[in-house]
Parts: sequence; structure tokens; C-alpha cells
Amino acid sequence: MTAWSDVTAAEAERACAEGRLITAGPLNNTYAVTLRGRPVFIRHRVVHDLEYGQTSAAERFVYGLLGPSVNVPRLLFFCEGGEESAYAGFEYLVEEPTDWSAPSSLTGLATVLAAVHEVTGQHLGNADGGVGAGTDVVPFLRDLFENELQRAPRELLREVGDDRLRGWIGETEALFEGEPVTLCHGDVRDANIVTDQASRNWLVDWEAARFRVPAADFNQMHYDWLTATQEKAVLEHYMELTGRDLNLFVRQIRSLRILWHLRTMNFYLLVHHQSFTQQHRHRRLLNELLPC
Repeated sequence: MTAWSDVTAAEAERACAEGRLITAGPLNNTYAVTLRGRPVFIRHRVVHDLEYGQTSAAERFVYGLLGPSVNVPRLLFFCEGGEESAYAGFEYLVEEPTDWSAPSSLTGLATVLAAVHEVTGQHLGNADGGVGAGTDVVPFLRDLFENELQRAPRELLREVGDDRLRGWIGETEALFEGEPVTLCHGDVRDANIVTDQASRNWLVDWEAARFRVPAADFNQMHYDWLTATQEKAVLEHYMELTGRDLNLFVRQIRSLRILWHLRTMNFYLLVHHQSFTQQHRHRRLLNELLPC
């Protein structure tokens, strides 16, 4: 059996250089490599930012929290490659395309998310613990939104309206009062849900895993890969499994999507130094989501 605990950043870097680039993302690049005679996936963190960075292989903590109904690839090693990078190696999965037109794929996604959200926490924050005792959902979201508003470009405030953006804060207080804190994947999207040759669904790339509110795991569904009808099917089955109120949950999702698009826009502006005009997608969706 191959030992992985002594893999160095230099060894991982060489493997990535010789391997196949699978995805190049805003925070990480992912490679399929051969390392020590075995096929391995390596995730290389290419952006380190204290405000918008990730936990760096939160898989180190979440595996002990998840039950057997959630398929996650085994973390083989994690090593720092200097201040600006880190390498995480995972067991190799032979993937098949996921058919999102199949009802079983949609109910399967709802089942996995319901199982993840069964893991409750005392505090909001990283998967290895909360951000601190007494951290309630409403003030945390309010402060997070206020911080993003302060970072937002003036062009955005003029375009969508400062009053419309700030109106979200009052809605948040009403929607999330008393909301439980649960484990969340943090980046639920098409690329992070893979199907193996045995037709089992796997939820991969847990670097953004945090203790959040469950609605946060629905941020990217409709706009990034599922149709409105498909998203509705996921939500309805999730409601059956969790007993939550569909109308309230949909309103929570919309509210958090406003924050997600604002925060993502600021990330690309401040970390990747893109221009405001390049953010047409987030600007359009913010205008659609915000109340008139």
C-alpha cells in the first residue's frame, strides 16, 4: 500500500507539471496525475487571500463528520507549497457524465445535501470549528453584507441602487432569525458532482466547506447549471427529506444569492483585478434578484 504522508510540495508540483490539467479555476487548478505509480487527483491552490481564500483542504476535517450516505473521495495528502499555494491529493475517480435530465440525478442531489446538512454545528465558521462562541446567523450575515457593500465599486451602487442593496439586510433579519447552523459544502455546482462507473454520485472539492446555513448550498443551482424546473425538483425532494418550509427556503436562497453575486463580483475585482465592465453577469443577476 502506497504511503502518502511524506509527499512534499515539490513532488506534487512535478506531478502536476507532468499531468493533465482538468480545470483552471479562480482559486485552484486541478490535475489528473500519476504519483508513486498510482493515478491521483491533485488540487493546487493558486490564490491565497485572507478575505476570499479557502480553508485549504477542509477535507481534513469533514470526513470525520459525514455519514456513509455521502460519497467523498479520500484525501491522500495535503502539503503547503509556500505562502501562495498548497497541494491536496485525492483518490482517483473514473467519472461518467451526470445526466441532469434524469429525475434520479435530481433526487440524488437533494438526498446528498440533506445528509450533509444533518451535521449541525454550534457556531458559524470553518469545518474544524466555529468562528467563535455566540456567533449568531443574523448579525454574522449582516456584517458580511456590510463589508461587501463597503468594498463594492461605486458604479455598482449607482447601477442597482444603494437602497435596494441595503434593503436586503432587513429581509435577512426576518428570514434567518433562529436558523440552525449546519455543515455545508460551500461550492455545490455541476463540476463538483461526479458520477462513477457504478452510477454512484460523489460530492468532490470540499475546500470551501464551512458551518453555514443550509440555503447557502443552493446559491449556484439555477443560474449555473440546472433549469428552473430541475431546481424545483431538487428543492421539493429536499423539503420532503428535511421537513422545511419551501416558501421560506426559496426566499432564503434568493437572499443569499444576492450576497453571493456581490461577494463574487468583489472577489474578481479585488483579487483578480478584473474591470467592472467584465462583471456583466453578476450585475445583471443582482438587478434581477433585488426587489424593485
